[in-house]
Amino acid sequence: MMVNAALLLLAATASASPTTLWVRQNTPNWEEVKCTDTNITDAKVASNIRWQAADANTSWDAAVAAWHNYTPGDGQVQLKFPAFISDFYGGPEGWDCQDPVNTPCSTTVQCADTKTPAGFLVLNSFAKLHDIYQKYHEALQDAQLSISAVMGDFTGAFAPKLKAKDESTIVKIFLDVLAFGIGISSAGLWNIVIHDAAIFATSAYRSFAKDTFNSAISSSFALAKDTTKAAKDSESVQNDLTSAMGTLFDVWKKTQDAYLSEVFSGSNSTTNSMLQGLIRDGMMNMVPNDINLSEMKNTVQTILFGQMIPIAWSVAPAGFTPFVLKTGDACSDTMPKTLDPYMDEDTHKKAGVCWNGNQFYVLTIGKYPEVDVQADTPGLPDSDPPFQLLAGGTHDILDGKSWGGITLDDVVISSYSGYLANGNRNGYNMSLDTSSGPVDELMLSGGVRTPGFFSLPVCTSIWNTLMNVAGSIEGKNYYPCGVVVEKTYPQ
Repeated sequence: MMVNAALLLLAATASASPTTLWVRQNTPNWEEVKCTDTNITDAKVASNIRWQAADANTSWDAAVAAWHNYTPGDGQVQLKFPAFISDFYGGPEGWDCQDPVNTPCSTTVQCADTKTPAGFLVLNSFAKLHDIYQKYHEALQDAQLSISAVMGDFTGAFAPKLKAKDESTIVKIFLDVLAFGIGISSAGLWNIVIHDAAIFATSAYRSFAKDTFNSAISSSFALAKDTTKAAKDSESVQNDLTSAMGTLFDVWKKTQDAYLSEVFSGSNSTTNSMLQGLIRDGMMNMVPNDINLSEMKNTVQTILFGQMIPIAWSVAPAGFTPFVLKTGDACSDTMPKTLDPYMDEDTHKKAGVCWNGNQFYVLTIGKYPEVDVQADTPGLPDSDPPFQLLAGGTHDILDGKSWGGITLDDVVISSYSGYLANGNRNGYNMSLDTSSGPVDELMLSGGVRTPGFFSLPVCTSIWNTLMNVAGSIEGKNYYPCGVVVEKTYPQ
């Protein structure tokens, strides 16, 4: 099903029932279970079994019911939801899980620190979830420092001669697409967690985990749309790129802060269902205490540069018209004869991509008068080759090491996959389709190779592309490729 934007924050996972691996006869009330119970003391026992042994589901229902009936007396402290839940279980004070840098809420507890094993397991689920977002917050800060350090060279690489006063255009356009970047980053985050915690390898969670994490990704996307709207009206986006990085990362951080604030608010049944879906049956307790999310720094950089590079090309003074060309030729170390005289060997080597045995290129069309393509002069006797290099759109610049590790292969695979997903037509819009893909694969899990992340027009005929250059207005949609080929010319 397609996620309706108005329902993105809805936790649609509460109805799925996990497979029961263990059944305890005459399970005692959660308040009667002891920390000395074998299933509680043995750390090797599966998380879902410990959860059931502690009767944690019943305890959670009781805790939430108590929260709804909570009215502080005169002079009493007004506790927030996480602090109230910790107090309910006799846990530690100072739990402000809505704050991404709150250390107490990222600190796991021992069973003896709570009144019951159920409290031990529920509070540690809170701590694991909060720790994930605290480490994500730290990764965003690290990424901001790294990106800001090279941003002064960015326009020189991808939009040469762009004036500083025009750099704000890149920022404003970037804010239009940042929400999807944040959604893909969220998918990257949960993919790391799922892999390290082996969540999909546990049958007890397989029936509902994908829906739970996809809901979290969708929520990040929805919240990002709200935060980017406010940022576009900020005066700070008028600054140069280096200065504007602070605004862009503030948007990113505020989105994650808003998610934590929402999921730990206890404000209504929807938010409680979101949280319940994440901690359900001890799923968060599968997450290692020392989970390493440092690679999120690289993920964030890859997403940010992946979105900004095509924007820089689009606003460059050189007037680039970025597109992907699929020639119909098999991959070749030397330029196919079909491209002579429309491209030179240097362009072939620097911008050529081999994918699935097919030859692709990431290109721009050269400018008149140096390039003069006429429909009746296919030999181009008075013209430079029309298929030319983009600034920075070469293997030596996009080498997989610099600029977030983006490569020309990423650009081709994402753009062409979107073209295929759209029925061999340009104009594909990246979607939040939660139903597609294997049961153990989250939406947007392809990262920057997700269909439509890069959305350069795709041309699949050399000759038709040349005829579009000869006879089409440059500003036409998907130039020089068109939505579909309107007229076929002989090759």
